[in-house]
Amino acid sequence: QSELINLSDGTKINSTRYNNGIKIDAREGAPVVASESGTVDKTDTFKYYGKTIIIKHGRGYMTVYSYLKEIKVKEGEMVKRGEQIGLVGKHERSNRFSLHFEVRHKNRAKNPLFYLPKSQKEAQ
Repeated sequence: QSELINLSDGTKINSTRYNNGIKIDAREGAPVVASESGTVDKTDTFKYYGKTIIIKHGRGYMTVYSYLKEIKVKEGEMVKRGEQIGLVGKHERSNRFSLHFEVRHKNRAKNPLFYLPKSQKEAQ
């Protein structure tokens, strides 16, 4: 159960970087699930985002899941909507556990809130 969603769609972090997603605060180790079916394109650790999963969904769409404690999928793996792909962690500079989530279309950031289910029932 998420406690808080912080919308940061394109918010400037510093003179060269933008935050193109949302932060969803959650308990440590909470399951992270794929928002839509697709293929795991990349799993890696990045300087500002920590452990990250990128899933391609077709038609130019991809989703990004960062600040993970653990990655549960491998590159090239097919995942279904709602399938667990990782565990919530935290950014090294944060004292709160959260998931950083982005939606991109043709590599341009989109507001992730428009792509999330309206309720838990709809997600199933």
